[in-house]
Amino acid sequence: LEFDNPNNHDVHSPWEYYPDHYENYNKLRLLLHSEFGVSGPSASTALFLKKNVSGAPNWNSNYHHAEYWYHSQKRDVEYFGKFETTDEYVPYGQWIQAEGLRYAIETERRLAPYASGSMVWQVNEPWPNSDNTCLMDYFGNPKMAYYWIKKAFSDCNVSLRFERNSWKKEFWAEVCIQGDMSVTDEEFKVAIYNSDGKCLKEYAMNCKNLPCKIEGEFEDKNEIYLIRISHRGIDKEYYFSS
Repeated sequence: LEFDNPNNHDVHSPWEYYPDHYENYNKLRLLLHSEFGVSGPSASTALFLKKNVSGAPNWNSNYHHAEYWYHSQKRDVEYFGKFETTDEYVPYGQWIQAEGLRYAIETERRLAPYASGSMVWQVNEPWPNSDNTCLMDYFGNPKMAYYWIKKAFSDCNVSLRFERNSWKKEFWAEVCIQGDMSVTDEEFKVAIYNSDGKCLKEYAMNCKNLPCKIEGEFEDKNEIYLIRISHRGIDKEYYFSS
């Protein structure tokens, strides 16, 4: 996919979360995203993989149930470091999937009505894969992405636009309104928290004033920061760090 190609019509792909994920989607131009996804492990992953497979040099023995597994794990180790066990890895891999898909969908809703639709491949998984692009695993258990996508498609028509989720110190983000929703004078809140749950900054905003830039400063290189948008009874959380 050439993200900034004005001739993108019915687009199939991409299937992953890359280091330049946000920058690419911010320059996106397309009419319909009819097939795309981001891979992530299932909670039932360990049922389909040999014990300690995270360190196995040869993945052929697990091919039928783990085609995506080694790709996703290698991707996420670069972000989070080495995982000791399969179960330890699962929530991190699921977060990457949820984060990647959520940003894609919210970006495309901001482009509406020029962009006319987003169709995630796929909702359910008919084969017992340990890791794939589905929102529900083989047993019908929802993955983290299932709940994040539900919010992305909801009536909460406010979202966050940013270039990356890792900053050295100062950071910025843009609070935006979805292009497929009518602009109202509804009030909503944006709050910034550190990992201790302390509210560092809070904004009371109005939809009619969007887009609006928010800025801040990260005080500790070891902190995780959360920005929460609360609108129409729905909370969306965006995570950042230095």
